Amino acid sequence: MLNRNLETLVKEYLDFCSEQKRLSLETVRGYQIDLKQFVKAAPNGKDPFSKEFLNGYCRILNSKYKSRTAKRKLASIRAFSHWLEFEEYLPADPFRRVNTKTARIIQIPRYLTLIEMQGMLETAYHKRETASAKTPAYYARVRDVAILELLFGTGLRVSELCALRKEDIQLEPAAVRVTGKGNKERIIPIENEEIIAAIQTQENVHNRYFHESKTLFQNQLGGPLSQQSVRNMVAKCAKEAGISGRVTPHILRHTFATLMLEQGVDIRYIQNLLGHSSIKTTEIYTSVAVPKERQIVAAQHPRNLFSIKNTG
Repeated sequence: MLNRNLETLVKEYLDFCSEQKRLSLETVRGYQIDLKQFVKAAPNGKDPFSKEFLNGYCRILNSKYKSRTAKRKLASIRAFSHWLEFEEYLPADPFRRVNTKTARIIQIPRYLTLIEMQGMLETAYHKRETASAKTPAYYARVRDVAILELLFGTGLRVSELCALRKEDIQLEPAAVRVTGKGNKERIIPIENEEIIAAIQTQENVHNRYFHESKTLFQNQLGGPLSQQSVRNMVAKCAKEAGISGRVTPHILRHTFATLMLEQGVDIRYIQNLLGHSSIKTTEIYTSVAVPKERQIVAAQHPRNLFSIKNTG
């Protein structure tokens, strides 16, 4: 039984994650959401880390959320309990006595077809070309083209994109330096002239309006571009391109990975480009690419070029 207020301990833990572990703002915010939910569900006057309550809470998460989300929420609580044990607020790790297994459900990621992706980019380019260079909206149109090209061209997470600084972009040879989860840095090469041109145009216009800013993308007021603004832009552009269903930046990341895999790119190379620490995370895209491989074999396998009739 804890001898201190649970909410206070959560605050101390989040401060530890931010100030000492130096986790990203997004990671800390995720922990905060999961732990706030845990605190709200904790029984009054009883031990929130009892075997009985934790087992019950695991069942609630598994029934309420998809497998992946439930696992993430349990991982947040488990990390918190490890910290409590280390700080001697708990005598032992309570999860050693708790069944946290969840049903493994493979969810096939949604992605756009090449034609749909082309339609989105054509829509964004058209809006850029028809905007007057003398209006404030022109920068937004130029910026949006560069964002879409980068999201599809590199598979960046939206958080990584919004955190990009001017110095993270290199044009000769073209590449983008990304700081991903766990502050891990990776370099993603860019080998497409239209993507490079879109970035160059963005930089030229950006310097005209926001020459003192450090971040690569700004909103029209000169502040850093928010992740929600990018999500809204992507969804609006997809709708204007006639794509059904809501399209998000993460779907463009799925599109990048899936279409690369369909083109025969080695999965470990895709893993590095996406910044996945485990190959298992990247392997989810193989479930999408297998039907495409079947189509390729059916259309191009040399055995299908001839037929032997049974004359016996």
